[in-house]
Amino acid sequence: MQRELKFFGWFALALGCVSILGGLAILGGWSTLSAEGSCRAICGLSMLFAALFGDSTKTLVGGLLTLILGVAFCLLAYRVLK
Repeated sequence: MQRELKFFGWFALALGCVSILGGLAILGGWSTLSAEGSCRAICGLSMLFAALFGDSTKTLVGGLLTLILGVAFCLLAYRVLK
């Protein structure tokens, strides 16, 4: 059981770090949220905020949601690996 939890913790840590980098890329303007292809939950929420508050909020909401998700995964990994 301990080995599986440790593997899950490292996976959650890696996923959190990638999400944080992705959120920073969205906020920095290096990556864009597009409606083309498959649009998942974060993209859909950012498009909803863009429809309600204007296009300038799309990247802000998408980047912040991705950052929050990444931090949550890193905190979960810290709790599991501790």
